[in-house]
Amino acid sequence: MSASATQKPPKRALKEAVKALLTEKTPAGARVFLSRGIPTQTEEMPLVLIYTPSESAEVFDVSQKRYKRVLDLRIECITQGVDDDDLDRRLETLGELVEELMERDETLGGIASTVEFLGAEYQVEHVSDSPTGLLALRYGIEFYTYAQRLDGQCLDDFNLADINWKVGHHAEPADNIVDAHDSLPIP
Repeated sequence: MSASATQKPPKRALKEAVKALLTEKTPAGARVFLSRGIPTQTEEMPLVLIYTPSESAEVFDVSQKRYKRVLDLRIECITQGVDDDDLDRRLETLGELVEELMERDETLGGIASTVEFLGAEYQVEHVSDSPTGLLALRYGIEFYTYAQRLDGQCLDDFNLADINWKVGHHAEPADNIVDAHDSLPIP
């Protein structure tokens, strides 16, 4: 998949697909944000943050160059509890629900090849009467893109095959005698 003038960049489309998958389906309701930080207008909890801290890529096909990419996606669930036990229960419940929703659509509507759960990390802060906790769920999202050619350059069409025939030669080492040559136009 590669972005065109009418198509969203794949990383943006993947994050938006995750947001759509989670919005109004967890206790966070509509408080699901594509952000690394809590929006300043949001004080109500729980809430969910979605962002991508890194990405890896490797060449998958050489001609036409295509990359296999793995996007490191973080889904941070943030909530408060009455005490530590209540906070743990709320974080675990929210995390399990997010994991279940992510497993329901492992290609995110066909945008990704696979979505793989990689692990989770917990953090707790006691900055007020109620402890606040964060559960960061880590996912690897595999997808493919073609190399961008900004100069409008593209590969020539494959419309002619040159074929060299070597018939009945069993010599060791193999000889380079060509018995026949064909040029085959491809319609």
